[in-house]
Amino acid sequence: MYQIFIVDDEIAIRTGMKRIIPWEEYGLEICGEASNGLEAFRYITEHQPDLVVCDIRMPVMDGLELIRQAHAKGVRSRFIVLSGHNDFDYVKEAIQYHVENYLLKPVNVDELKQTVRQVTKKLETEQLRHVIDIEGKEMIKHNVLNRIVHQQISSYEFKNKLELFQPDMRLTDADAQVAVIDFSSDDPDGRWMAPEMLREVERMCLSTIDPAQAIPFIDFAGRVVVIYMLRNGAPGQARMQRDLQNVYDRSAKPAGIRWMMTVGNAVSSYKLLHESYRNALDAQPARLYYNERDVIFYEEVQRKRTPDKPAMSMDYRLIEELTLECKGDELVAYIRDGFDRFGREEADPHSVRFVALEVVISLLRVLRAEGVAPSQVFEDEHRLLHLVNEFNDMERLLHWLLLKTDKTVLAIEARKASSLSKVTKDLLAYIDRYYHENFSLKSLAQEMHFNAVYMGRLFRNETGEVFSEYVTRVRIDKSLHLLRSTNKKVNEIARALGFNNANYYCAVFKERMGVTPTEYRNRKRAVPR
Repeated sequence: MYQIFIVDDEIAIRTGMKRIIPWEEYGLEICGEASNGLEAFRYITEHQPDLVVCDIRMPVMDGLELIRQAHAKGVRSRFIVLSGHNDFDYVKEAIQYHVENYLLKPVNVDELKQTVRQVTKKLETEQLRHVIDIEGKEMIKHNVLNRIVHQQISSYEFKNKLELFQPDMRLTDADAQVAVIDFSSDDPDGRWMAPEMLREVERMCLSTIDPAQAIPFIDFAGRVVVIYMLRNGAPGQARMQRDLQNVYDRSAKPAGIRWMMTVGNAVSSYKLLHESYRNALDAQPARLYYNERDVIFYEEVQRKRTPDKPAMSMDYRLIEELTLECKGDELVAYIRDGFDRFGREEADPHSVRFVALEVVISLLRVLRAEGVAPSQVFEDEHRLLHLVNEFNDMERLLHWLLLKTDKTVLAIEARKASSLSKVTKDLLAYIDRYYHENFSLKSLAQEMHFNAVYMGRLFRNETGEVFSEYVTRVRIDKSLHLLRSTNKKVNEIARALGFNNANYYCAVFKERMGVTPTEYRNRKRAVPR
């Protein structure tokens, strides 16, 4: 938790600041308070809290002098200034000392929340730099490269962090192409390659492939990924194939482990690395027609997938998305519609079997990504080609495929449910049942005999939302049904949902939905049924 210190000569202001927002939900805890600048200066220089909220005008030592002397002493605390309307000259000088923000009294809660979020983000960035020094740059490298191939990082952040762990890498000014070395086995616990073996393959890539042309790393799913940097067309396809086959030949191969090496398309910018990475994965189903040592290029697979007549196909990315989101009904309907189309068009049985196999491979890919053992769904993953080819009846094939689809969705649902801590599950269940009652994180923590700060941080880490904001979202979602299906007045709905103030409910509703509750109700009733 980050430490926050409050300085104001008015006790009412200090008391109000403690309660104005749930500080613990933003990763902050109040470590102390002072009524004047001198008292605060003594505390700050000794304890160096992360954030100081202070008034500009105070007796003994004003806020501006406090900030000036704290900076002179090398204090690294960040400051938020509370100001009256007549303090603008003070504020202008305080800005020279890089205060985070100045807030006019009475304090606007939303502006305070936004400022606190910005400050904690800066603190987390500083902490990240500290982690780099302590735990090494290798961990950051894997994290950043994973995020760029999964399109989970901005260009600005990527370039800045690239400078931290490998400043001489010219990835940002070259074309690029992604190769993926994947593994599979019969291991029933779902692990395809032990972590130490993955690191050994990564080291083999480092020693075998020219470091000026490529950088290897291990992705989140336990694959070794190699990002090639292309300049003037080099290295070409033949060189990549030779590199990867050399890695294969020189690496140890544990019994039962199968290799699969695929290469995505070339892209013109590091911003498109996710596309090349994804296409390398999309080329994996073609492994059925290649030997283990072969390197499979996405563009070659695409050429083979484009015969003279239109091929039978489905949107495999959509299938993976629906599976990952556990939308079983939509997934089954989509697959069933596809097979109905194949029947109407009298598709070639071999093409239908190939589509079924690619659907299965999509399911396997999601199972692996979610850490679910394929053996929970498929009895023998490596006999699937033979098994699918045994079906001579489309209805029987569809029936089998839908059974496996349902089983996959259930397995992923169970996995996701088990990944939440009991504390978070209990909180979610309580909110779902008692959302209309008056409660807070602190009251629930006392009832459940937990530390409120710990509980709030755990909830945010596991759900991605601050507790109070999650409760508000649930209440707003519940109100949509009441607005559509009842004639209750808006203030009655607000009370029924646990909002003490109808005006606050309306303000929150408009912020989230873009319209007032009354406007929302009128629009829904205007839509013809």
